[in-house]
Amino acid sequence: MSLDTLVAVVVTFFWILPTAGQTDPTGINFVEEFKHSRPFFKQIEIGKQIIALRDPGLLENLKDMLVSEDRHVRANTAFVFAGLGDVRGLETLAHILQDRSYRPKDRVLVFKYKFRHWR
Repeated sequence: MSLDTLVAVVVTFFWILPTAGQTDPTGINFVEEFKHSRPFFKQIEIGKQIIALRDPGLLENLKDMLVSEDRHVRANTAFVFAGLGDVRGLETLAHILQDRSYRPKDRVLVFKYKFRHWR
């Protein structure tokens, strides 16, 4: 699958019309939980809840996480941005997919170990 096709699928899948209005206090709580959540697979679940609120005003509080050193955090944040219709999310995801730099294997091994013993 080419990058262009992937971007088209993601845009189609996450197309959400932005809603106007004030930011819901629940959204602020989700954003704070998202910022401080570890591990990354729990963070994505909180991200889905943020997207469900359909409040693009929450993205202002997350924009600094788009440049995080941690690829998982950056990808989860980009997912939220893309899910709320912000092009910065797709751009960040495209950069992550094109990045061929070294990725330490220790994090993957820890995840596999925890998942195996979590069931």
